[in-house]
Amino acid sequence: FKIHVNHRYILDDGRIGVCRFKGRTAFGKSSEDWVGIVVEFGKGKHNGTVNGKAYFRCRDGQGAMVKTERILIDMGHSTKCQIDNSMKLKAKELSEEYAIIQEEKRKERELKKKNKKQSSWQTDDEYAGWSPPKWDDFKEDQSDGLFKQKLNYSKTLLNKNKDKKAPKK
Repeated sequence: FKIHVNHRYILDDGRIGVCRFKGRTAFGKSSEDWVGIVVEFGKGKHNGTVNGKAYFRCRDGQGAMVKTERILIDMGHSTKCQIDNSMKLKAKELSEEYAIIQEEKRKERELKKKNKKQSSWQTDDEYAGWSPPKWDDFKEDQSDGLFKQKLNYSKTLLNKNKDKKAPKK
């Protein structure tokens, strides 16, 4: 979904906040979009200023900069509804479900890594399992001089001047 400024969002860690900044930052990679959120339920980290650059303004300890993939749900415009206990419970449930899903994904990645390591080709010989190819059907080349060194001059010209000295220049 599209992220809009002044909309309320639920983050993957259960925090609820209003988006006040959307875009590229000086601290992130040039291809990453970040979202600046004023946290209404939960705790933030700053006042909208990161590494001396102000992206938005809020009280100290209520600002958070997150990547776009950490936003779970768009709850609509911030003026349309106020945060109540049902929203807080929903945010908590969603963050717990998200944590379970992330843990399952992490375990799957570890299992894939483990299987990949076990199936990798390991030998103790000198060439680590490499051996030169064996040619069972190899036959001698019968090309009658196809690959011999070629002469620059014809044989008749060479035979004609066989015992003569080259003229001096």
